[in-house]
Parts: sequence; structure tokens; C-alpha cells
Amino acid sequence: AAAGVRFATAVAQSPWTRPSHRSMLTGLYPIARAGFDRRPLALVLWRNGYRTTARTGGGQVGARFRFQTGFEFYRVEDWLASPERVADRLEAGRGRDDFLFLHTFATHDPYTDTRFAENLPPGRIRGQFSVRDREGWARAGLTDEEKTYVEALYDGGVAAADERLGTLFETLDRRGLLADAIVIVTSDHGEAFWEHGTWRHGTTLYDHQLLVPLLLRLPDRLLRRLDVEPGTVVDRQVELIDVYPTLLDLLDIESEREVQGRSLVPLLAGEPVPPRRAYAENTNHATYERKAFRTGRYKFVYSMPRDADSGAAPYVELYDLERDPGERVNLAETSPDVVRRELERLEVMLAGARGALEEELPEGLDADLEERLRALGYVGN
Repeated sequence: AAAGVRFATAVAQSPWTRPSHRSMLTGLYPIARAGFDRRPLALVLWRNGYRTTARTGGGQVGARFRFQTGFEFYRVEDWLASPERVADRLEAGRGRDDFLFLHTFATHDPYTDTRFAENLPPGRIRGQFSVRDREGWARAGLTDEEKTYVEALYDGGVAAADERLGTLFETLDRRGLLADAIVIVTSDHGEAFWEHGTWRHGTTLYDHQLLVPLLLRLPDRLLRRLDVEPGTVVDRQVELIDVYPTLLDLLDIESEREVQGRSLVPLLAGEPVPPRRAYAENTNHATYERKAFRTGRYKFVYSMPRDADSGAAPYVELYDLERDPGERVNLAETSPDVVRRELERLEVMLAGARGALEEELPEGLDADLEERLRALGYVGN
């Protein structure tokens, strides 16, 4: 962040891994229902001569779900623990431009790092917490002390991942591989800690699950070209689908198709850029499918029943994010004109959707992948 730009308000397009990553790597909203047949970022770069490499934590970002499309080299491994191996791969390809995609579940539950929890009362929790632990105590619930302990475990995981990323960047810099690199650091979703009665992610479209870090580190030549000061903070709301067109713009590569994201380069260069709504959706909830618009001021959420015969009714939420950043006071009933306009916008987006994209886990998962997904809480959820 100190060497580049930090975007203070970056919105993910979904509160869980698979659709959020798919949107980031295709530049399309989840509602576009586009799979990796729509020329993902890696494929475009490969066609433009880049050597494309991916090292991932697997699971929802694995080859079973076509995330390997466009990559010459795609491997599931704990790359955070082996920065020298990452550097070796880049060094072996000197003379050719590289696109490197690194994905990790390091901050995902189970939370296991106790550095900030050592002096806290753990209650029934002993050094780790996962979705399995929560399910085991669902009836009794967690005490306030136990919730604080769980949050401290999560903070430890974030700190550990940050340290290991620091080691990776130091390794790349020491071997002369960072000076001319564009580096983007982000996340696919946030995490809830009992706000609105929820823990974890993938359950709602509130800001604690949608707002993510987005850091863009630029080499000196691009900072000079764009007249950007290192350490710049951009307050304008942006989206993860903007990563795709921004990277192509920085590399002077034409996109092979239209995307719904927009390049952030004009914003970096100080050009006037009109604000726009961010869109997000959640389709993996058992009862409701949720759609949301977010502006700098308001959050609009529409929840529609997944089963028309369930007896559940659709409902609308509207929040003033400036006055109510915790999204506690629903203004939908007192602001019918705003609700009507947002519903009309949503109808337009729904009309343009390309049909269903199944987000359920497919049949016939291999045993290793099924166990990995179960450990991450994605089987039986």
C-alpha cells in the first residue's frame, strides 16, 4: 500500500468464494451467469504472450470448477509456506512476461493462530475454531467471552498471512523480481462476527461480508506515467470486477470482449469518473436468494424466496450507510420511492441475465476435494 494505491471502499460481488473469484477473473457480475468460457483474465494474457501460473489453496478455487482455464501451470499447494518456490518459477521464466495468480485460504476458518488470544478467557474453545465447532455448540450458543476469543483467533490468522506475504515480497525483491511488477492484493469476501446474528460468510449481503481490501502496487514507471503519489488512498467506491479491465489497461492490452467492470486507471490519473452502484448477490442460501446495490450513501437488498411454494415472502432492506454504517435501521417502509427505483433497476439486470449457473456442489467429487471442502465448511452447508 505504501508503494502504490489503496482503495478504501472495494466491494466484492458475492460473500463467498467461488462466484466472487469468478467475477474477479472474468470482469462480469455473477448475475451475468458467465462461466470460464467467457475468456477469463488468464486466457487473455496467455494469448498476449504471457506465461500464466496459478498456485491456489484448491477447494472452491480448484480445477474441478474450471479455475485452471487459461493457465499453463496450475497447482494446489501452500505457496505461502514456500516463497522461494514461487520465486524460482518466476526466475526460470526471465525474458518472458509473467501473470501469477496466488490464492490462499490462510485466513479462512478453522482459525488456529492464538497470538492475540493467549491472555483471553477461552471458555470451551481451545486454540482453534471452525464451522464444525460452531455447529457442535449451536444449541447453547457462544458466550460473549468466547466470541471475543474467536475474533482474536481470526485476527491472528490475518496477522500470520500478512507476515508470510511480507516474506514473499521480500524474497521477490531480493531476487530482482519485484521492481517492474504490478501487484494486486485483495480478498474474495469479508467475515461476519455475529453482526446481524451471523458468523462466518456466505450468508448475507451486509458490508461486513462484502467490503474487502484492495491494494494496487505499481512500479515507478507507471506511478510517473499516471502521476500517482505512492501511498495514495482512493475513497471512491470500486468493485472486484474492476480488477480485470484495470490490469489489461495498465498492460496496454485490449480486452477481447465487453466486461461489466471498468478500468480504474482514469481514476488513478485524476480524470473525472462518474460514481456508480456496486452490485452483489448471494445464491447459496437455502431459503432466500439475495441481490444488492450499494452506492456511497445507500445499501439496497432484495431477498426473494428460492422456493415459490415455501410460503416465504420477499422482503426489502434499505440502509443509509452514512448515518447507519452498521446497517441496523431498515428505511424501506419510509422510503418507498427509493425502493421502487432500485427494484426497477434490479428488474433490468434480471432481464439481462443469461440463465442459471448452478452453484451447488456437483456430484462425484473426488475424496480429497470433498474432504477439503468439508474442512472449509462447504459440504453439508
